[in-house]
Amino acid sequence: MKIGDIVVLLEDHNFIGIKYKKGTRFEIIGDSGYRGWDIQHCDSGQKIYETAMSSDKYESISKLRDDKLKQLGL
Repeated sequence: MKIGDIVVLLEDHNFIGIKYKKGTRFEIIGDSGYRGWDIQHCDSGQKIYETAMSSDKYESISKLRDDKLKQLGL
């Protein structure tokens, strides 16, 4: 993943006291190194910094699309 990528939540998750639903989209806006990506909610603009502790909760939307196409044999 890189800055500018759109990521989606793989499951419901609480970030900074706000519960986001599976499928919620965020854009990667920065890189805090070993502390993880900085992300911004695509609709509200809410920013979440240093997401390393929850990096298993989201995945790049383009990777998920590519995986689905492979699964369908396309």
